[in-house]
Parts: sequence; C-alpha cells; structure tokens
Amino acid sequence: MTDWTTYVAQPWQTTALRLRGDASPISGQAAYDAVVAAAEPFRHGSRFRTLPDVRFLRAPGRVGVPGELLPGPTDTSLQEYLGRVGAEPFVLAVREPLMLGYPLWSQVRALIEPLWQLIGVPVAPVSCDLVVSGGLPWQQSTPGYHSLVWALDGQLTAQVDGETLTGEAGDLLSWPPGTAEISGSGCLWLRLLLPTDGKLAAEEVVRLLIANLERRRGTAAAPYLPLSEADQVMSPYQETAARMAELSHSPAIERSLRVQWAKRISAGALEPVPAPRRSDLVPGQRVRSVARVYRQPDDDKFLWAVNGHAFTVGGGDELLAELRDGEFAVRDDAYLPLVRRLHALRAVEVVTP
Repeated sequence: MTDWTTYVAQPWQTTALRLRGDASPISGQAAYDAVVAAAEPFRHGSRFRTLPDVRFLRAPGRVGVPGELLPGPTDTSLQEYLGRVGAEPFVLAVREPLMLGYPLWSQVRALIEPLWQLIGVPVAPVSCDLVVSGGLPWQQSTPGYHSLVWALDGQLTAQVDGETLTGEAGDLLSWPPGTAEISGSGCLWLRLLLPTDGKLAAEEVVRLLIANLERRRGTAAAPYLPLSEADQVMSPYQETAARMAELSHSPAIERSLRVQWAKRISAGALEPVPAPRRSDLVPGQRVRSVARVYRQPDDDKFLWAVNGHAFTVGGGDELLAELRDGEFAVRDDAYLPLVRRLHALRAVEVVTP
C-alpha cells in the first residue's frame, strides 16, 4: 500500500514526487476489466456527454469511431489487447470508470482514505481515470487539480516542468496543477485528480443555487426585454440577485449541501459512485457490517450516508448498535426494510455459512 505518512512529510503540494511502492495498490486485472466494461458501448459508435467517457488516441488525435480498436470480450488480458492493437502507438483513456462496479471503486476508496485521514477530505469530488498507454506520449493539462498517478502494470514516465518521473507497478507519481507529458509502453495506470482550486467548491454551490432558482422561476430560458426599456436598470438582474441572496439563506439549500457533504464523506470523495444493487435479504439470514454508516440529525429524523448514498429515516438506534457490533441476524420486524436498503447499498453482506 502507499505510505501516505512518508508522502505528506514531503513538499507534495508544490513539487513533483515519486514514491516507491512494493506492488500495485489495486488489482491490475480488475482495473483492466473495468476498462473493457467501459469501452463496450463505444465499440458500437461514439457516445457524447456520458460517463464513463472513453477516448482512443493515435498520433494525429482522437479517433472518432474506434470500434474494434477498443478492447472487447476476446481480449481477456491487457497483454492480449496490446498484442492485437499495439502495432501503432496509442492511448486509451477512460474517465470515471469506477462508477461501473463496486469492488474496484471500494479498492480505490480504501487506497485514498488514509490520505484523507492526514490532510482532510476535499470539499469537491475527486476525478478518476484509467489509462492504457501504448507508446504514444500524451500531454495533459490539469489546472485546478493535483495529479496522483499509480502504475498498475508496466512502466510509466511523466515529464513535469523539465523533470522526469519514472514509475513501475506500485509506484506513485505526483505533481501539482500544471502540464505533464505522460508516456508508457504497454502500461496501465490509475490517475486521481485532487481538487486544489477553491472555485471548484464554489461552482458546486452555484449550480445548486441556479437549479433552485430555475425551479422558482419555472423556466431556464433567458429573459428578453423590449428596446423601450433599454435605458432602465434590467429588472431580471435585480430579481435574480435578490432571489439568489434569498436562496443562499434558505434552509432547503443548507440541507441539500449537508446531504451532499454526507454523501461525499461516505464515498471518500470518489464520485460518481456505483449504483445500488437489488437486495433479496430474508429474515433468518445473518449479515455483517462491511462499510461505515455516517449518521447525523435531520430535523426530527436522521440522515444516513453510506458508500456515497444518503437517505433519511426515523430512529434506527438499535440497528446502528448492531452494525457497530459487526454481525447480527435479519429479523422480520420494522427494521427489515432498512436492513434491505443497507444491503442494497453494500453496507452489510450476508455471512456465508
């Protein structure tokens, strides 16, 4: 695992660093399988404004319809895929692949949460990429974000501000916001982008305020005024400013921000998060707690957050105590729907006899 204590003892916020690791911090095969799963829809045509986002690049630029250049079911390993398409240099990048599956997402959360214990949880979400480097140098600019890059398979090189960082499986390469040229031959790597620009947190609040403002106005359309009023103060500006000021002190906005923060804490800031699963728990089964549940007062109820999801329930003290004990039997009582919800959100797992 990554030695975060050693890492934060260095000038990591301002300097490009390499931190050696003994082995890949997450499963390289699981990471490759996530790349294959994310790429499958893109094999049948381009997709826009969707997550995960998949991009295949050659030397001239992005290939609009990569088709069979993307990994598929017959490419059962990274080496098989590279052997099939690696004759010409390329880069295959997947943005936000972790949302497709809980096991890999939870591995990455377990990797990064010890860092949050030392420096705090970022207020804005952390972006994630899985990248296959097939010999093509890739220049990346990340204003507002600090880069954490792990080589999962193969060797990776990053040119940062005239400095060369080289990492092998398990090594962490890190650099502050800026431009870097990243290259590797037959390399699979994981990148986390940590927010550093305070405007990123402000933008989240602004988006929330604007969404509520549009609901109050009943439209997202821009207002038009007759030319006869051109010499007057534009009333929509005044109305918008007044409504934004009012909304900023609204209990509903405050609660929305509190819910959002509870989700972020429970997700380890890795968003978007995997969707819930279907729960088929029945009374009599034994379950054990496998993920921390965050709970805080919410008017006369409680807000529960787990694995990036949040919901409100009344009470729950007895069940929370059982979760803290670790293992308990599912009962056919008032708590059954809540236990099933926790199971759907992967906070509890069935104990195998």
